Amino acid sequence: MEAVLWAVMIAVFCIIFRIDIILCAITLVCLVFVVMSVIFIYFTLRMIFSENIKAKFYGFEKYEDSRFSRACYKADGEIYPCIFPEEGILRDRLYRKDKIYKIRLDRKKKYVYDRFATATCIIGTIASTAITALAVAGFLMA
Repeated sequence: MEAVLWAVMIAVFCIIFRIDIILCAITLVCLVFVVMSVIFIYFTLRMIFSENIKAKFYGFEKYEDSRFSRACYKADGEIYPCIFPEEGILRDRLYRKDKIYKIRLDRKKKYVYDRFATATCIIGTIASTAITALAVAGFLMA
């Protein structure tokens, strides 16, 4: 509902200020892609500069501010949650309690990047950067 309200407000502002609505929509889409790329690049850089450690999968915790749960790992006597929430699909096959995993620990933020978070960062950075480049090229041609 909020998205529809935002779209109507932007359309009204475009009409008031006599801005082409199509050009405004293309600009907003490009801005969304740029922000998405920046977010993925940020997480990827944090992951790259994190410490490589071995940790045992501890379990899942659901936080009160989120409807998703996160995988948690135990390392050095402390429990660290994963930076991204888990999907819930094939939970028993993807996360094994009896296995030691190589993860990346961000000690400053107290989060870990497991193999799924690592894949999300890498794939997200590559895909969002490519989409952003295409969107900006399309914007410049418009």
